[in-house]
Amino acid sequence: MGGDYLRHWDGDRFPEGRSNYPVVYVTWPAALAYAEWAGKRLATEAEWEFAARGGLVNPKYPWGNAEPAPSRANYADSSTHGPVAVGNYPPNRYGLFDLAGNVWEFCLDAWHDRYSSAAHRQSEADLLRMRSEAAERRVIRGGSFDGSPFNLRVTARDSHRGNHPVPHVGFRCALSA
Repeated sequence: MGGDYLRHWDGDRFPEGRSNYPVVYVTWPAALAYAEWAGKRLATEAEWEFAARGGLVNPKYPWGNAEPAPSRANYADSSTHGPVAVGNYPPNRYGLFDLAGNVWEFCLDAWHDRYSSAAHRQSEADLLRMRSEAAERRVIRGGSFDGSPFNLRVTARDSHRGNHPVPHVGFRCALSA
């Protein structure tokens, strides 16, 4: 990854006492820069969905098919009106927290209307192409504290402007194997 994105990351995105909260008010380039700084990258949309499934076959939500409840995820019915510390809700079967609710998560992918949820492994060349693709909108997954149960589904997807930081969009890092 090129160091050009590092100019978007100032290293001071963790407010006092909130280092265990998701980073929000972040642009896609800043999220990408942080991931690079940390020796990681943003997850692709396919990787995000694979991780959210947690090894289950066609689950509706990361925890399975039981309907959402405030004890399972931070979303509109939870009445928190903001992000909460990571890990307040049970992990999925892969041990991953907050794949539903809390904050939407930027993925590496540029937004395209068509998406195949078939999990596939991207080559390093694919990852480089995805990272450098010019796009106004980037894929976000997972739903957020102000979202509906519909957005908590494993298959729910949306987009967000890459250069528009807001309180309900953050990111998750991935590590290439």
